[in-house]
Amino acid sequence: MNTSKTIIAGIAVLTVLLTGSSLIADTVTFQEGVSNSVTGVYAGTEDNDLRSDYPDGNTGGNGAFGTIGGSGTNSNSIIRFDLSGLSGKTITSATLSLYAYSVSGNQAVNLYEVAAANKDWVEGTSGWPPVAQAGSSCWNYREYDATTPTDWAGSAGCSTSGTDYVADRLAQTWVLNTVQFYSWDITRTTMLQSWVDSPSDNAGLLISAGGSARSSFYTSEHGTVSLRPMLEITYTPEPATMALLSLGGIGVLLRRRRRS
Repeated sequence: MNTSKTIIAGIAVLTVLLTGSSLIADTVTFQEGVSNSVTGVYAGTEDNDLRSDYPDGNTGGNGAFGTIGGSGTNSNSIIRFDLSGLSGKTITSATLSLYAYSVSGNQAVNLYEVAAANKDWVEGTSGWPPVAQAGSSCWNYREYDATTPTDWAGSAGCSTSGTDYVADRLAQTWVLNTVQFYSWDITRTTMLQSWVDSPSDNAGLLISAGGSARSSFYTSEHGTVSLRPMLEITYTPEPATMALLSLGGIGVLLRRRRRS
């Protein structure tokens, strides 16, 4: 673990970098008399592209979500972040960021919460081209099996509003005809808080779009870490943690004053 501390205008800023964990960076800002919070950036831990042109094929090990929307192919993508490390924290906001490496036309891309009935979807490990993989999720089935597959709660591709995913849309972002990062502001903090408090309730997110335009994004398997999906979460630490950070910041200030 690498830790650095700086003092700027009487504000103590503690940055912690964790390696080998879903938490990439955690920034804590303490300022007396101000509502204090923490922002952590998380890398996607599970994701899968559900494609109607490969109805039984799994893509969990592929480095990209193939095509969101697009004529001739129905496609939805699902992604889940591991938030178990935030136990005891209070979520205040969150933003999902995806890197679009290929776009064709302008398109409204929607974000939904996967329904609890589908929370046991499985990422799988198949790359490209997709192949049928027992126990993994695909367009036709939540869990593929050659003899006794498990269907999605509503319809193929996790596509039925109110059954496969929560009908109330979380966010919508227009993906323009430009290769870059795009972000979705997730305001439903009660959903995220439930994933923190009860990790088994974490069913993940559904990324969906319609029309003839196409948007393709990198997944958590992509070779360049900085281009993988990210979830930026702001939360309030436990009182004990803030107290320790406060004392640490004050201690550094006192040491600097003594040296001056």
